[in-house]
Formats: sequence, structure tokens, C-alpha cells
Amino acid sequence: MKAIFVSWRLPLFALVFGVGVYAAVNGLSPAGLGRDLPAVETGSSAVPANMPGRISPLATIEAVIGKKYPKLAHISPAEYGNLRGRRGHDKVLLLDVREPSEFAVSHLAGARRVDPDASLESILATTGMVAGKSIIFYCSVGARSSELGHRVQERLIGLGANSVANLSGGIFRWHNDERLLVNGRGSTNLVHGYSAYWGQLIRRKELIAVDPPAAKAGERAAKGTAKPAS
Repeated sequence: MKAIFVSWRLPLFALVFGVGVYAAVNGLSPAGLGRDLPAVETGSSAVPANMPGRISPLATIEAVIGKKYPKLAHISPAEYGNLRGRRGHDKVLLLDVREPSEFAVSHLAGARRVDPDASLESILATTGMVAGKSIIFYCSVGARSSELGHRVQERLIGLGANSVANLSGGIFRWHNDERLLVNGRGSTNLVHGYSAYWGQLIRRKELIAVDPPAAKAGERAAKGTAKPAS
């Protein structure tokens, strides 16, 4: 009887120990993934930069977001490219659900920025008519954009939108795949890291920025922002 009890306990212990090791290696401790999504869903750029621990892998966070918002479509960067190719530029609305400082550093070409807590009315003020169009939301990793997309999806479809989706992995996945980004000066390879903690998800750390590069004097003058000579 004792032998049977021991033989049952050992596999269970091994399983629990194995899960614990896997979780630790992948940053999935209670202080890890449990902290990840609530932090970014606040839409605040004031997330503490000294958060302890290593963040969960981006693929894991994408999977958690997908399970949290199962009624919202989640498409990959490649699927987004195919959608643009099939439907055409005018039939796809790309909405950046980040703060102005994040958008200024870089964004996807053609994206229009909306606040993470935007109402449907403010979204429509940015997009205009949505009938017959596919609407794609994105943010840093997909938490803020999924929350907003989930909140307004039914009403957008009711207004005639063809589809509503979240860009899986957000601009971090897009940047890690080395796809095109732009800012007010043209193409760029910089990306806003949101915070030091979330910036761990960006593969090329040397390209993380909190402000867009300053315009050169000639560019400021061309835009009419140069100070007059005194």
C-alpha cells in the first residue's frame, strides 16, 4: 500500500515541479504574467520602469489576449498584409490605440491614432464612414487594442463595417519582424518601448526610443517652425 502511495506521489511531484520550472523560465510566475496585462490595459505610460522580474514571452501574451477576447478576431502581420492586398488601401482602416508620445516615435504606415479609452463617437470622428470597411486595431502588444476593439465591435458591425480585428502582437511584433514603420519625418526603425519593463519584448533594444528624433534645422524651417532670427 505504501509503495502504491509513493508511486502516485512521485509523478505528481515531478509534474508540479516541471510546471514550476517552465513557469519560472518563461516568466509566468504570479509576479509575471498576472502583472503583465493589467499593467498595459490601464493605457497609462506611467507603468513603473523598475518592475521586478522578467516579462512573459510575447507569444504567450498574444495567446492570453486571444483567450481573453475570443469574440474578436486576432490577425497576424502577414494576414494584415494579405487583407490590404485583397481589399485595397481605401477599404482597410488601421487604428493605433496608443498615447500621442508612442505614436510620435513611430507607427504603422496609414494608421490613425485613437485614445485607448475612445468612445465610438470619437472613433467615428477619426475614421469617418466605416460601412464596407475592415477595421484593424493595434497597440504595443494587443491588450489596449483588443479591449477597445471588443468594446466597440458590435456597434461598428452594426454600422456596416465589414470586419473588426486586433493586430496580434501589436507594433512590438511588427517591429520584431523588421517591418516598415513611419513617423512625422518618414520611415524609421525606432519604436516606443512603453516602459522599461514592457521594452523587454522588443528584440532590438538599441532601437527603443521615448521621443522621436529631433528635426534638423532645415526641416524645421521648411515646416515653418524655425524661430525667427533675433
